[in-house]
Amino acid sequence: MGIQHFSHPEHTLNLVDSIEESKVPKCSGCNEVMCFPGYACESAKCKFYLHKSCAELPPKILHPLHPHPLTCSLTDDDEVLICDGCRDLYGSGFNFSCSWCGFNLDAKCASKQDQEYHQTFKKLTLFRFYHKHALKLCNLPKLDETVPCCCCRQIISTGSSAYCCLECGIIIHESCTEIPMEIHHPFHSQHILVAQTVALDKYRCAACKSSIDGIKIGCNECNFHLHVSCVNPNRWACALKHPCHEHNMYYFVEDDTTESSDDDTTGSFECNKCHEECLDD
Repeated sequence: MGIQHFSHPEHTLNLVDSIEESKVPKCSGCNEVMCFPGYACESAKCKFYLHKSCAELPPKILHPLHPHPLTCSLTDDDEVLICDGCRDLYGSGFNFSCSWCGFNLDAKCASKQDQEYHQTFKKLTLFRFYHKHALKLCNLPKLDETVPCCCCRQIISTGSSAYCCLECGIIIHESCTEIPMEIHHPFHSQHILVAQTVALDKYRCAACKSSIDGIKIGCNECNFHLHVSCVNPNRWACALKHPCHEHNMYYFVEDDTTESSDDDTTGSFECNKCHEECLDD
């Protein structure tokens, strides 16, 4: 028995009990391993398969997680989305989305109508003053490469959960999302420092001298900026009062989060009021 499915209008999908493949294919809707009976494209070149349950999903649904209708489409292989139900990242298969709100569900969650999801979703999406988009809690896949937190710059364990903005590439530890809006800091006592999301290499940290990627705390009026991880004064040596200068001077070192083959760390005493530097002789 064949059907015409909205996700694959080119060919008829036939209900089959099995297929002759060396490797069990994945469902083109939910991206899970196929089980049969299921639907397969009549053209062997397409390699398009659907579970019966995925084929029976309508092209437009109403879901308890969202007040607007969700329309089904096939995502591109190079597109990455966060499911607002289970928080998994997905890049292929059915995507049930709201064109007004940017709300997305994968096929697995679209088929669930559990009312309890509604409260869970509200807790897992954050709106923070320092970023213009919503931060969504997602389950990071296990990767070979390391992923740093945009706040503390420490590594986020792959396979764990973190708050993400896929549009901007922001990834933050769950514990790092509560950044104060304004702080007073001894390195720049004349003005209040404000948190803000910034682009890579646009600003340099006044403490460790490395570029800031993600979130900074700073004063735009004076062009004074710090990494969130460099805000803590205990990270640096105590102030030094030297007879050659009227203000306190602090010892700043190069960025200690990067790997280096040198045992010695280069640094200098600096005055953040005058921006003067005094190297050790």
